[in-house]
Amino acid sequence: MKAIHRRLTALLLGTVLLLAAPFPAAAGAQVGSPAAVIGKIIALRGRAEITGRDGAIRAAAIAAPVFLRDRIQTAAGGRVQILFPDRGIVSLGPQTDFMVEELTWRQSGQAPGMRAVVTQGVFRIIGGMMTKQKPDSVRVTTPAAGIGIRGSMFSARVGADGTDILFEGGKGILVQNAKGIVVISRAESGLHATGWQKPLPLPQPFDAGRIKGITGPLSPRTTDGGRTSRPPDRTAR
Repeated sequence: MKAIHRRLTALLLGTVLLLAAPFPAAAGAQVGSPAAVIGKIIALRGRAEITGRDGAIRAAAIAAPVFLRDRIQTAAGGRVQILFPDRGIVSLGPQTDFMVEELTWRQSGQAPGMRAVVTQGVFRIIGGMMTKQKPDSVRVTTPAAGIGIRGSMFSARVGADGTDILFEGGKGILVQNAKGIVVISRAESGLHATGWQKPLPLPQPFDAGRIKGITGPLSPRTTDGGRTSRPPDRTAR
């Protein structure tokens, strides 16, 4: 438990300055419309590409806008952090494929919410104001299970064998697929979902090795051929 508290503290302290930066204007478009800016890149290591809904590919860059249905793909060794308008943060590790399909925030007559998809890789989500106003309003779908956030923080690894889901702190997360729903509310616990049509196991405490296997690729340090290096960070100012 102490380890998870240290990790949470470090992550939150590391994002204070980033959160202070102004969020980009949506250039006259409402959040939720195709032309709207729904987020911005606040940290980048290595390479990542963004494919727009029109098929155009652009390189990820610090302070670059993220639009609805942009597909963000990180290279080997690549890492990206995205800030959303409710101050929620998504971190993507190496070789990860991520897209926000829907996002509603402060739109008249509509409840706040975000729907995203991760088809491979490793990621972490820290819930923002959406999850405080409406629990479970932020949901991420993977091939094996969907995850709903209740004002919490979690990490997951999506691979060919399924999705490893680790609850890192907060009120809890809800894991769901075609066979059922499981709530995880104990930090450093999680489960491995093996398929959308397969029953979900009960959550279990994860040991240090399993936690590192999920969160390690999201850490500032990178491994290259057995050597650990720490290239310079690039963050929004």
